[in-house]
Amino acid sequence: MNRFLRLSIGISLLGLLSGCAHQGAPGGGPEDKTPPTIEWVFPSQDSLNVPKKITIQIRLSEWIDPRNAEKAVLISPATPRMETSVSKRTVEITPTGALLDSTTYVITLTTDLTDFRGNKLASSYTLRFSTGAHLDSCALSGRVTDPTGAPLQGQLVGAYPCNDTLTPDPAHIRPLYATLTGTEGRFNLIGLRKGGYRLFAFSDVNQNRKFNADHEQLGLPSEDYRLESGKMSVKNIVLVPAKIDTLPLFIRKAVAGAGSALKVYFSGNLNPDCRNDLIHRILVVSEDTTHTTKDTATITSLWPDPADSTAFLLRLSGLKHGQRYRVEALRCFTPDSIGLDTLRFKLPFLANAGRDSIAPEVTATLPQSDGTLPDNTDSLRLFFSEPIRTPALQEGFSFFRLAPTIKKDSLKSTGKDTLRIAVSGKFAFPSRLEMVFRPDTLQPDAWYEWTLQPTKLIDDNGNYSPDSSLSGRFRTQKPLPTGTLSGRLCVTDPSECRVALHPLIGRNGLDTRPDSSGRFFIPALPEGNYRILFFRDINENGRPDKGRYRPFRFAEPIQIVTDSIHVRERWETEEVNHGCDKTDGNGK
Repeated sequence: MNRFLRLSIGISLLGLLSGCAHQGAPGGGPEDKTPPTIEWVFPSQDSLNVPKKITIQIRLSEWIDPRNAEKAVLISPATPRMETSVSKRTVEITPTGALLDSTTYVITLTTDLTDFRGNKLASSYTLRFSTGAHLDSCALSGRVTDPTGAPLQGQLVGAYPCNDTLTPDPAHIRPLYATLTGTEGRFNLIGLRKGGYRLFAFSDVNQNRKFNADHEQLGLPSEDYRLESGKMSVKNIVLVPAKIDTLPLFIRKAVAGAGSALKVYFSGNLNPDCRNDLIHRILVVSEDTTHTTKDTATITSLWPDPADSTAFLLRLSGLKHGQRYRVEALRCFTPDSIGLDTLRFKLPFLANAGRDSIAPEVTATLPQSDGTLPDNTDSLRLFFSEPIRTPALQEGFSFFRLAPTIKKDSLKSTGKDTLRIAVSGKFAFPSRLEMVFRPDTLQPDAWYEWTLQPTKLIDDNGNYSPDSSLSGRFRTQKPLPTGTLSGRLCVTDPSECRVALHPLIGRNGLDTRPDSSGRFFIPALPEGNYRILFFRDINENGRPDKGRYRPFRFAEPIQIVTDSIHVRERWETEEVNHGCDKTDGNGK
């Protein structure tokens, strides 16, 4: 009898434990792929005079996984701190202290919220209520995209109070109001109180609502937003996150060459002021300890390396062969205004003042040999290991179109079956380390070859290339069916703007500048779907400026004209307008 009783109790306990182990909805049946939906909320949407001590409840159609709940809840404003818990199908949000008096709160459930089957909310849900007698109704909305205008989902967009004396830093303070972008990269910050705000967008990888420059990109606004009336809203804001450089600049390598040459490599790019004035911001000083006075070498020439934006070639005078020197950088900054590392702004080297007997080389070509000429490119570029005598270079350079005399698919070899047809063109030398040749004509889907007489590749010391031949070839793109596209920007000053077109699939983008009336026309656009945007090119560098984090500088304004438009072969796509009513669009 006792054995039977013990066995019955054991079976009962086993059944009880197995029942407790299952916390979700009962299993069985077909796989559940239905996203949870909102069924009931407390307080109700847009409630007024809500008690300052309350537990907010949001009941859904499915049992909710508590492991994802806390990170799926955004609360604006972010005071006081609130705790999130889950009870079966209900998400409960409890303030750790009293809610602020006469304040509009916005609770957002993001698509990170899942049920026990892993199904996410189909879209974010927003609950708004007020502890006072009215609702704040200001709003800021727009989208977060990559540089081509493609939407970025899951980006945190924060609104930070700002004024003439308050400058928010997203790395150190949390936003007062926050939301996440949806599948189309769109955001909508609602329930904002009147005042001034600055927006930032970042991925918030560690989910602490603070920007981390080591792991996240940051989207900067083109202006601050002043919401002056109770229902004021600003729409169509575009934020484009970009990598922010926070590491200090330093000299990573200094390589001495024959003939008193020195190549200096920095850890990153220099800002334009430093880059253009670098010859006055570098010192070369002797480290010879046998003399009380330090010899300083003179920089006679300096050239940026066209193939490496962080490297510079220097020619020096006054060096003593075999003596130890150091190169120092002064007053240099990155494009994000990060200064020099105080411990690594200088490097030693041994001077090589002997005669330069090293022959110059072609270090790279664009396009590469046997490569394809990129879209929207009509020139060949050659890069050299040291400054070249340009007149001799032009004399020894030739350019040909390769025409096979028999039909074949490719030119894997050139011989008696290939004609070389000379093609004329124009030379340009951005520096003596780079040559640009722009042919007068380029046929589509054709092979071209360049040759350079080695004895005409001469450096300043008369050394020339010992190679028996120098040559390369490339192919132009196959012709694609094209159409035309035209439109108009109805903005205050179209002359400041550029229109950019980005194919949704493959190929490189292109841009154009509208005329004084805002009209633009692209005569030969490959058939396909395009995203069109425009930006104010304030610094006239031909690309949208991302702004500056420290010291802060606004980004250049960007607007998206259309997310997708199809250009058809031999078809005129017209009136792709922005900001124009029908009368403006027709130019009447």
